[in-house]
Amino acid sequence: MNNSVIASNHHFYLVLFELNELSTCEELLNAIQIENYTLLENENEKLTKNKIFHFQKKFKGALGSIDLLIGNKMDKEPNPDKAYYLYDLYCGKTNVIFASDKKDCFFICFPYKALQSIIFDRNTFKNSIFYIPSVPVMLKHFQNGKMAPIQNEIDSSIIKYSADIVDEANADNVSIIGKDPLNSSIFKLMIESDEIDIEVSSLKLNCTWKEDYNYSFNLLFDRLGNYRFWIPKNKQKSTLPMLEKTFTLFSEINGIEQTERLSKYTTVITNE
Repeated sequence: MNNSVIASNHHFYLVLFELNELSTCEELLNAIQIENYTLLENENEKLTKNKIFHFQKKFKGALGSIDLLIGNKMDKEPNPDKAYYLYDLYCGKTNVIFASDKKDCFFICFPYKALQSIIFDRNTFKNSIFYIPSVPVMLKHFQNGKMAPIQNEIDSSIIKYSADIVDEANADNVSIIGKDPLNSSIFKLMIESDEIDIEVSSLKLNCTWKEDYNYSFNLLFDRLGNYRFWIPKNKQKSTLPMLEKTFTLFSEINGIEQTERLSKYTTVITNE
């Protein structure tokens, strides 16, 4: 199977879920009627021993840039809303700890938020339990400067803080980007001010494996339960295995919540 133009060098959303009816990724792919898939080569089993699959599926409508997707067009339909396009997706398995219990979870990664409802609004996933990020817990952990056990293996830090500005007519939101925005003077000024009322909307987390700094991963997550990350060009094999370490961090600091429904919305700006 050949990579398409959106297999990498592109943002991907991620849904993390538990589904007791299925036990393997192969069963998951069969359940959603995927015949065309490949197993990603595992470059380093110290990062993960779990399988990660790349698969492709055609969906109706150009859900992203038509100029970008034109090479993925599957028919001669002139209307981009009615034509079918090929999309690249990834799936795998990982473990999370929730309420002191180890959960065996699947994840599916897809390039556009609109694909979420198309994929998950089907009977296959009706009994799924979804695991979404707890932004307040993650924020508190990194504000306090505490160390989770996994941080002996990875360097982790918040590199972007975004918040909505409450009751302000002339500004809607604010973002602080840098190597440690939670320890910046502007962040302290905002949270200590009696005149500024802000509500955190999203955080971007960097995780880098201490044993090999070629394995580095940025995960943006928001208060509506979305995970989003960037796969650099042809870097699937070094990017996707970092998911396991990243979700271990979430688990160890109780930064994951359960839900039976996914939000159709996101606070993430599409060009981030």
